[in-house]
Amino acid sequence: MIQPDEGCTIQYSSGTTGFPKAVLQTHRALVNSAYFFQKWLHADIPDPKMVLPTQLCHASGTLAGIIGTLVNGVTLILPAPQFDALKTLEAINQERANSTFGTPSLYVDLMEVIKRENVKLDSLVVAVYGGAPCTEQMALKIKNTLGVKRLQPVFGMTETAVNFVGHPEDSVEKMTSTVGRLNYHLEAKVIDKYDKLVPMGQPGQLCIRGYSLLKEYWGDEEKTRMFKDADGWARTGDVCTMEDGGYVKIIGRIKEAIIRIGDKIYPAELEEFFQAHPDIAEAQVFGVPDSKVGEEICVYIKTREGSKLNEQDIRNFCNDKLPAYRIPRYIRFLDEFPLGSMGKVLKSQLLADLMKQINTN
Repeated sequence: MIQPDEGCTIQYSSGTTGFPKAVLQTHRALVNSAYFFQKWLHADIPDPKMVLPTQLCHASGTLAGIIGTLVNGVTLILPAPQFDALKTLEAINQERANSTFGTPSLYVDLMEVIKRENVKLDSLVVAVYGGAPCTEQMALKIKNTLGVKRLQPVFGMTETAVNFVGHPEDSVEKMTSTVGRLNYHLEAKVIDKYDKLVPMGQPGQLCIRGYSLLKEYWGDEEKTRMFKDADGWARTGDVCTMEDGGYVKIIGRIKEAIIRIGDKIYPAELEEFFQAHPDIAEAQVFGVPDSKVGEEICVYIKTREGSKLNEQDIRNFCNDKLPAYRIPRYIRFLDEFPLGSMGKVLKSQLLADLMKQINTN
């Protein structure tokens, strides 16, 4: 007989900043995480129908899609074999779907097609976003463009399943500025570099304990021990603050922090700054190795349709509002960001492309 804590799936982490790792998850982790996530998501929707444009083979597709809809009686609609913005929107309208799920980059593509094709949506109640940082400005734009009653955050990892979710009763401010509250029957804490609890509202590393954690990194005991300690606490590698009411705001990934002349800069903070510009649709920031200052800052920018924004415009925008050490040395523009199969931007590929340009010049 299959037991709850036996291995169920091996799924790979997204590999957006490094090499993907094989994550062995249990039946208990997947079924419970999916059940509670969908329970919160569709709590106020009597006949839930979800359009899922993301891949089913990764954690988000498995949890939000296959298992979550099955155990909660939700109709699951798959618009296309691979992500297709127009087919996703057509499926929402044709099936009168009231929920959908995606990464911020996926929603940027949907919004572009809505504008270009003059698509009208009137059935959606909730749009779930997760998988990558989403600025408050971006979240509000998604909510308004899709015309949803609420934009609901979800936060987790392949290794920890679903950890934080927005609740239907949460305010718009909480839905767009935090990743919500802790999922049912899990524990969370925020610690400093000495493993001590930090005060509420102070930044530290997010740790999770409970049923949702991976069983192991497949065949790698050392990496498993580094991720999950003897007391069952998993270090997520995310820097966050925990606010009153248990709401969590993600500041950035520890591994993604840019160290420039001793100053620590989190890409998510700069991405939020750039995406506040009216002509910028999306921005991705990362560090570039530099022998003099440790790391330089690079930003890749996708402009809105019809924009004539150039590098000098960006520098002028930065000079007026940012201290000198936070202004990117490298500013690049592109039409589309490279995405992994989970819909996340592959910053490692952006860095490789930039290094090729630097070495060529």
